[in-house]
Amino acid sequence: MKNVADVYHLTPVQREVLGDQRNARVVQVRRKIHGEFDSEAFERAWQQLLARHTMLRTCFLTQLEEPVQVVRQQVKLPYERYDCGDETVRAQAELEELLRMDARREFDPARAPLFRVMEIRLGARSFEIVLSYHPVLLDERSVQLIFDEVLRGASGDAREYREYAAWVERQDSAGVELLYRNQNRDTGLTVSQALNLGAFQTDGLKAFARSIGVSVETVIMGARALALMRERECREICLDVTAAKRPQTLEGSEQIIGLLSNVLPLPITGPGEESLSEWLQDIERKRTRLQRYGHVSRSQIRGWLGLPDDAPLFDSYAARVEPPPLSEPDHLIEFSLFYFADDNAVYGEDKYRLYREGAMFADRNRLTAVWTPERHFHEKAGLYPNPSVLSAALAGITNHVQLRAGSVVLPLHNSLRVAEEWSVVDNLSKGRVGVSFTSGWMPNDFAFFPERYSTKREAMFRGIKEVQALWRGQPIAGRDGTGKEIEVRIFPKPIQPELPIWLTCSGGPEMFEKAGELGCHVLTALLTQSIEEVEPKIQLYRDSLARHGHEPRSGKVTMMMHTFIGEDAEAVLQKVRAPLIKYLKSHLNLIETGAESLNLDVDVRDHDPEKYRDQMAAFAFERYYRTSSLIGTPTLCMKMVERLKAIGVDEVACLIDFGVDVDSVLESLEHLVVLRDLSNTAQPQESLLASTAAYV
Repeated sequence: MKNVADVYHLTPVQREVLGDQRNARVVQVRRKIHGEFDSEAFERAWQQLLARHTMLRTCFLTQLEEPVQVVRQQVKLPYERYDCGDETVRAQAELEELLRMDARREFDPARAPLFRVMEIRLGARSFEIVLSYHPVLLDERSVQLIFDEVLRGASGDAREYREYAAWVERQDSAGVELLYRNQNRDTGLTVSQALNLGAFQTDGLKAFARSIGVSVETVIMGARALALMRERECREICLDVTAAKRPQTLEGSEQIIGLLSNVLPLPITGPGEESLSEWLQDIERKRTRLQRYGHVSRSQIRGWLGLPDDAPLFDSYAARVEPPPLSEPDHLIEFSLFYFADDNAVYGEDKYRLYREGAMFADRNRLTAVWTPERHFHEKAGLYPNPSVLSAALAGITNHVQLRAGSVVLPLHNSLRVAEEWSVVDNLSKGRVGVSFTSGWMPNDFAFFPERYSTKREAMFRGIKEVQALWRGQPIAGRDGTGKEIEVRIFPKPIQPELPIWLTCSGGPEMFEKAGELGCHVLTALLTQSIEEVEPKIQLYRDSLARHGHEPRSGKVTMMMHTFIGEDAEAVLQKVRAPLIKYLKSHLNLIETGAESLNLDVDVRDHDPEKYRDQMAAFAFERYYRTSSLIGTPTLCMKMVERLKAIGVDEVACLIDFGVDVDSVLESLEHLVVLRDLSNTAQPQESLLASTAAYV
């Protein structure tokens, strides 16, 4: 094709801008230059810019069945010079007339370039540069990049807009869709034009914003929202948020020139029982989250809300959207956080940041529980030698989330201490604890009670009965310091009359059956079993509950799964591959440690053991990532969740600390909440995409 360097699809936002005739306007950006000015060199800098960035040579063919953007190999730079003379008043009048004339010269999207530059002389040493462009071409960040490059030069290869367009196609929109649909379920959506209340950025306002941990923009938005609610006599409005945050998962996105932002509606509900600061903090979280969705078009939002194509989202009147009727899903599934991290072996680091901040996130977003393991004498999960102590720390910074041990190795402890410590945590948390018990399997752990290793399972079952009795206020037999037989009870008395107990079932069917016999819940995982293998074991557990006089559905099955969720499946895989392989490799080391303690030979002691471990870990990653984890986008992970629900799993304990950096993990939790909400929506996935509401 003649003079064609590239052809690719439009992004949804580009398509929307080109489809709206109101966006045919000319955007003008003005920059003043004072002093010596080399006009020829300045024009050459623009020529170099044009040659360097493909977006500046792009036009849009919208009459085709499938609109495309076409990058031209060569285009002529429209660089215009004007001289308004030296007389100030006359020069200013001529400048204003030039700007009006320029604004009337609309761009044809089918003809590149969709920008032009005017160099306007206003005096001997005063110039004004006007960059005019079509709105589909650039966002504010790109304009700044252009002027920086023209004035200061560029280095390195330019990032192409095609990379961003491909990134957009890979994104899972389930999260932002739920943000709008959930906001619209109870009362309908009221949309109203943004209201400018004036300049509020006083020192007092800034100090207030800092004191509650929000931005000044959020405080202003809250004030605008309250004013509009009073004006409209309603409790819900929509204000505009510029979503301009460049995608972190796209390398070099900060340097891409093009349209990577949009203005989106943010639904805000008036404050209820929460304090003003809590209400503003919630708005801050929503604003921050929405700023990541610059690739989402308002047309998509209208579709999710069931609005017609021409319905205004920012208008001066109120509009009602009747929400679609929602039925309760047949099987709710809960989501929790589970920890099992390396100890990093680094002194002085804040090793518990993810543990604390993850728990606070879980509490704010009503995840079900935080599970804390017990591990000793090994770097894997070495952060967690005592789950009761750590759960006590969480009790003081959370209000709703359950605090559970996953799991207490009961043969390593005196039952009195276990019941006593967890009763303290139950009181600190106002009745939010639960414990899973296991018999343990690492010989080294039994340095506490080496004599119990050979009978560890019997010791566990005996200990469970003792802990249950103590929790109920009953005494158990003991011996004092003189050898006298005594009976003892624990204090303080717990809040919960019964301690919620899980039995950790790592593989064998006999433990599932035993859990049913005891009336315990089940904590299991897919590390040593597949979904197909665990399904009959769950049924065995339900049958055992019924045989032993328990209600079969009263027992909860919790499945631990490695979890990392994002909106870009490719970026998620790149993020987790190395840390998860390293994590799985460390479990080979655990196998070696256990084998050495039993004087057994295992295959990892090959001629080249390191190579063997690498190969085994890489193989395990491929199998585990595809069949036994929640790693991917919310939509992709829904397939796994549906399988879990089908075999009778009630709760997913999401193991999040397997080596991915803390900031990325905390960010991924937002997408976990999306998955939780998707999983408990009664309509199938396809119906979420349909327009199901009437617009009145």
